[in-house]
Amino acid sequence: KSECNSILFISYSRYYLYSVTPALTVNAGYAETRNPTSQTNYYSSSSKVDGKTDADTLFLGAKYQVTPALASTLAYYRGKYSNEATSQEGVLKSYVLFNQYNLSKRTNLYAEVDYTKADGNLATGVSANNFGATVGVRHTF
Repeated sequence: KSECNSILFISYSRYYLYSVTPALTVNAGYAETRNPTSQTNYYSSSSKVDGKTDADTLFLGAKYQVTPALASTLAYYRGKYSNEATSQEGVLKSYVLFNQYNLSKRTNLYAEVDYTKADGNLATGVSANNFGATVGVRHTF
């Protein structure tokens, strides 16, 4: 359990990683965030100024090393959010497919697609169904 300037928020999380085979790993976890004050301004997808916001997030995933250079990851996230001040609450469900191809020890190509669905009144003002995609080159120095 960690506290960050205890008047801002309280966070608790657990994360588990299991190697099924040398090429396949699975992971799961849970994160719980409580914002007990009414005057906060921290940055989070669930934060609202002047309101108590709580967030519970579950995540599951699997990574498969297809070849020594290519890895594919599939993940699921479920976040439940509530805000007393705005009466906003609901669930966000996200599905992610991420692929990474290593060109060298320090350079890789990546491609990601994701789908997120908002339930409850979290979907007001934004689309209830969102699709995203990203491609890129990453080089570490």
